[in-house]
Amino acid sequence: MEAWDASDWLASEAKLDAAAVEPAQCWCKEFGKFVDARISAANNEIEGLGSSTQVQHYENQQLQVTVAQHEEEANGHASSLDQADSLADRETGARKGEVEQLEQQLQQIQNLKAGMQSGTGAWTTIDHLEDTLKDHIKDAKASKDTSTSNFAELRIAKERMLRLSREAAAAHKQRLAAGLATLERARAELTAYSARREADIALSLAVQDLCSLVESSAAERQQKRQTAMILSSEVKVEQAQHDAMQAASSIMLLSNAQVGRSALGTAYIGNNASSTIKRLVIALQIDFSKNCPMTLEHAEDSKRLATQALDGAKQSAVDLMAFAGKGGSMQSALELMLHDAMTSSLNAETKVGRDLKSSFSELYEQAKSHLQALAPPFEVVGSKSKASSLADQALTTQLLASRAAASQVLVDAERCHDGNTFVQRRATKMLR
Repeated sequence: MEAWDASDWLASEAKLDAAAVEPAQCWCKEFGKFVDARISAANNEIEGLGSSTQVQHYENQQLQVTVAQHEEEANGHASSLDQADSLADRETGARKGEVEQLEQQLQQIQNLKAGMQSGTGAWTTIDHLEDTLKDHIKDAKASKDTSTSNFAELRIAKERMLRLSREAAAAHKQRLAAGLATLERARAELTAYSARREADIALSLAVQDLCSLVESSAAERQQKRQTAMILSSEVKVEQAQHDAMQAASSIMLLSNAQVGRSALGTAYIGNNASSTIKRLVIALQIDFSKNCPMTLEHAEDSKRLATQALDGAKQSAVDLMAFAGKGGSMQSALELMLHDAMTSSLNAETKVGRDLKSSFSELYEQAKSHLQALAPPFEVVGSKSKASSLADQALTTQLLASRAAASQVLVDAERCHDGNTFVQRRATKMLR
């Protein structure tokens, strides 16, 4: 059985340490890069949403002014229409009264004429007056019909202007309502992205602290092992020198005692001395290895962007949980390595002399201290990861609502576009 060697044991411990630490360091660095990328992406979204909310705010203000203008125009047309109706009623009444008055005069003349002898001068005068009244009545009725027709046309024009103003006001109200809803969703998304960014910033700091602890602890253990390695080498050198001195003394004694002995004896001594030298060389070897409210194109782009934002948030949430989920296995591997290091250090103390016992005891205490300090930063990372995950859920919920709204806007835009196409085709057909 090969003899136990302190240098070999220290080298083996270094390998076991590296086997546990290197995957943890890799995971830690990749996790940190991922969280930093999430923070950068959130910053971009926040900047874009901030700009879009400002633009939408001013557009909504302009729409409010436009709606007010159209409503004022509609009220003016409605008032003008009422005035026109009142004027038309008075004009119609006046024309009707004029016709009635002329007809009464005509009836009186006709009654007078009926009592007179035809052919006389008076009858001729009355007859001429009758014809004149009939012409006046005819002109009055024509004037009344013309006035009625003019007022009817005026009313139609006023009603059309009123309808157009109300339609314009309704269309801009619809755009304003959509703009207000868009602004509200954008602000909600801005709040959600800001909350996720704040959670991720805290997570990033926790991951940095954990990375620093894992790296610094590993460096401290390696330094302590190197110190023990040097001390072990010094002990080996001292032991080798001691063995060499003893071997030299033995050779001198044997040489003096064997003077005059046979060649066989001399050959024996030579073989024995060769074995001693080999052991001395071995002992000296030291191993240090180791249009419409929105155009169809605009609506399609809005839905596409909303879908991209939602898909990106979902994937980021999945990736976050994957990174956070690996933390438990990394912690377990490090804890197992440190626990084994403690046990192995205690065992190694029983196999070395007094010069190395103190150094190996320090290795044990260091591993124990690192084991006790390991759990808290992992717990902080886990807690901050949960906070970021909750922020992801809130963001995803808001982005789902935004995509649903964008989908409805696209449906409305398609319906509006199809309706406009139908109207255009009908108008074209009528013009042929």
